[in-house]
Amino acid sequence: MKNFDFGIRVEMGGKIGSGHFFRCLALAEELKKRKKTVIFLSSNKKEIHDHLRKKFPYLVLEEKTENKKIQKCKELMNKIKFLIVDLPENEEEYGIKLENYGIALINDLGGIKIHSKILINGSIVKKFHKYKIKNINTKSLIGPKYMLIRKEFVENRDKVKITKNPIKNILLTFGGNDDADITSKILLLLNDFNITIVLGPTNRNKQKICKIIKNRSNTKLVINPKKIASLFSKQDLIISSTGITIYELACLGMPTIMIPINSAQKESSKEMEKNGFGEIVDLEKINQKKMKQILSKLDNYVHRKEMSRLGRKIMDGRGIERITDILEKRI
Repeated sequence: MKNFDFGIRVEMGGKIGSGHFFRCLALAEELKKRKKTVIFLSSNKKEIHDHLRKKFPYLVLEEKTENKKIQKCKELMNKIKFLIVDLPENEEEYGIKLENYGIALINDLGGIKIHSKILINGSIVKKFHKYKIKNINTKSLIGPKYMLIRKEFVENRDKVKITKNPIKNILLTFGGNDDADITSKILLLLNDFNITIVLGPTNRNKQKICKIIKNRSNTKLVINPKKIASLFSKQDLIISSTGITIYELACLGMPTIMIPINSAQKESSKEMEKNGFGEIVDLEKINQKKMKQILSKLDNYVHRKEMSRLGRKIMDGRGIERITDILEKRI
């Protein structure tokens, strides 16, 4: 393996979804733009291959346990100047075992010990900002100003037009995999709209969804779109789960119905709604009547216009630049 400025340890697919990967890809693209070399480290060959589309080199970690994968990463540090870790679990262990190397942890939930040189947490939820910092030299980058947002979302802000007309164009997006098949459930509640469905490259529910929309001329399916921010910006409304996507939608200023699918997403949704962005819908309680009521509420132009303004206030979309500025100084 040749030498690299940065390695990115990330996983995707299944319950993890694609959010961690796409924000790391955005960071990698910014680093590449600044003439830095990047390699991805992942244990799922199919997922990393399908997601990367040959944009960056990658190494498949074939070790069976996470401890052995950490050891492999440690061995690779003679080829990688700085390692960025974005995983839903075991991040604390990476920090401990690689403490003497250049390492940054991207973590959204708090509650772990931090031994790394850099900590990145762009969550809007303040109770997720609590850590036990064990390294006095750790640089903490905390809050929405450090959320890793793809640049295309900033670049497409001007394309978002809040129409005074009733809502007509709605897009559904529930993560790269949507294992719970929320897409089908929500789709069946929407009849009189132009619907765009976005699915990730490894979504297992594609055939079922295709059957549902077979005779619906007003519904189209888009798989792993290359220009997703542009696609979002053409809609009147987005219905989405509330992982990293919700920060991207706030940055765009897109009126959004938020459907949290786990406890962490519920906290993020509450904070977003508290700050004026998005309308929360409980997946367990949603039915056609309730969907009709919330869509009627969002038909109000002033309400949607203000939601758009406040979303952009929460997210200026410059997190990637701020973080890359700091990372550059560490190699």
